[in-house]
Amino acid sequence: MEKAPDGFLLVIQEKLALRAEWMETILVPKLKEELRTFRALLGSVVDTLVKKGLLRVDRYDYDDRPTAIETPPDSSIPDTAESEIVSARLTAYNRQLEFLLDGCPFSLIGLDLATLRKISSLIAYIDWSSFGEATHSPTTRAFARLAAKVLLGPDALSARVLHESQAQIKKLVVEIVAHLAEVGAWHREAWKAEIRAKVLPSVETHGAHAKGDKTEGLLLIRKAFDKALPEDHWHSELVKQILDEDHAEDSATRRQKLLSSLDIPRPELTVVTAKDTRRDDLIAAVRSLCQVGPDLASGDAVLVEDERTLEKRTLGFLQRLRRFFQKRSGRLDDRYYDIKHRESANAEPRTDKVNFLQFIAELREIRGALSEIADESGREGHWIAAATENELFDFLDWQVRQLRHVHRKMEGLNELFQLKAIHERGLSVPSIKLELLRIENGIARADKVRHDFVSRRSQ
Repeated sequence: MEKAPDGFLLVIQEKLALRAEWMETILVPKLKEELRTFRALLGSVVDTLVKKGLLRVDRYDYDDRPTAIETPPDSSIPDTAESEIVSARLTAYNRQLEFLLDGCPFSLIGLDLATLRKISSLIAYIDWSSFGEATHSPTTRAFARLAAKVLLGPDALSARVLHESQAQIKKLVVEIVAHLAEVGAWHREAWKAEIRAKVLPSVETHGAHAKGDKTEGLLLIRKAFDKALPEDHWHSELVKQILDEDHAEDSATRRQKLLSSLDIPRPELTVVTAKDTRRDDLIAAVRSLCQVGPDLASGDAVLVEDERTLEKRTLGFLQRLRRFFQKRSGRLDDRYYDIKHRESANAEPRTDKVNFLQFIAELREIRGALSEIADESGREGHWIAAATENELFDFLDWQVRQLRHVHRKMEGLNELFQLKAIHERGLSVPSIKLELLRIENGIARADKVRHDFVSRRSQ
């Protein structure tokens, strides 16, 4: 006759049930959201490299859709085929992450130990903790080399997006691994509880543990296990833990540690502090400064049209014809203009040479970035919402500096084109003074938040 469950087992079963409910409602949904964010951040890194022509990844490739979680290959990569192979592997990796999120049941039972091992292997495919030459992963090493071309390149905006995405991924991976471990720990304790309930009673009736022989005890438990749970997997290390919890000299301490590990975390109380207020102010300032995007677009259009109008008056017919065919073939020559500006109201005027076509391209890239950040539902918008106080301050500082640089050149070009138009009899070109004023006001408001933050942080 089998023994009834002892008091210790009843306490374990009760704690397992309560923790299971907490995991189903809190931890597992949070884990899924973390994995979704991980995929989005990885997509941001990949998209940046694709835009730079360093990768050729089709994010909408629906061939060979996976039916199981499998980690892509990570064998050595020849230098001559680095971009091609990394592109193929990242495409396969994205498919796996998509299948994980959309094709796998995200429940406590669905995330069994075998599935957790596969997910852990998938998350560890790219070695974010050693993202560089020091890593042992050939795929990570080649991926990092391609990313370094952007991080060390002249495009400050792309480099910043890449750097911030990498930093967030590195931090997020630590949280994902920790939560996977929590789910795995629950499954191991649930398995041990089942062994206590269905296997140990029959072994204990024969006095198996009275001899104090752990090896013999394992053999007897294995024999009873095969009879009681023939379809289940055997875990000898977990059975050793049971024996230690029941018979080791420090069994009381081990049991208490087990029970403590099954406690449900207390919900954290959100307390609004000055620090939270500063962070909210920074988020508001970042998003507010993105609202100058339409003024950048309007200024862009007016400057391009003004320059074209002035060219028609200054270029001869053959020159305009040559310019037309250059534009059709995508080979327009660079055009430089000397503009005057002042660093401050009392400073002496300076003259800078502006490559007009290059500046317009930079202006449009910054405008596009601001538009993406302003979209709170997009990847960049999510990054702003999740960024730390220091990250937000650094980003706002970058925004202010970039827009001041753009504003100065727009103002100089506008003044130059207006003066040129005056010298052309009967010629009139639109001005962008209103756009410049709104951009300047936006910069001033953001700069005030920036200075207030520095002042309050130093107190």
